[in-house]
Amino acid sequence: EAQTLVSTIDKALGFRSITEEEYPPELSPLPLPQSPANSMATRLVISEPNEENGNAASYVTLQSLSEDPKEHVMIELISAIVAEPFYEDLRTRQQLGYIVSSGIRPVGKTKTLGFIVQSSTAKTEKLTKEILKYLDKIRS
Repeated sequence: EAQTLVSTIDKALGFRSITEEEYPPELSPLPLPQSPANSMATRLVISEPNEENGNAASYVTLQSLSEDPKEHVMIELISAIVAEPFYEDLRTRQQLGYIVSSGIRPVGKTKTLGFIVQSSTAKTEKLTKEILKYLDKIRS
């Protein structure tokens, strides 16, 4: 019965294998504008359409445009070193959010290191400030 259903869908939609030339190009990272030292990073703010939603979130990303495997290993190492202390500081000690996480995301042949906090008790500005304060602390 399932095989008949799949066959019917296949005939109706006309699925076919694509050739290598038809594969879409790999996603390429777009460089974010560099922020001058001692200034606020580039920000993208998205408004919540539901005014009754008391949740807030902040996502800070550190972008690397390098395709060098050695630099990818370094970013993975940095991620492994900072992940637990980031959670311990912002989630356990400060109790800023119910989601506190950091990690690596591949973008094409590059990597980004992201830090996210989602909260029902703190505003976006506070979350962003605390993420940046944490990053400043580990940098020095």
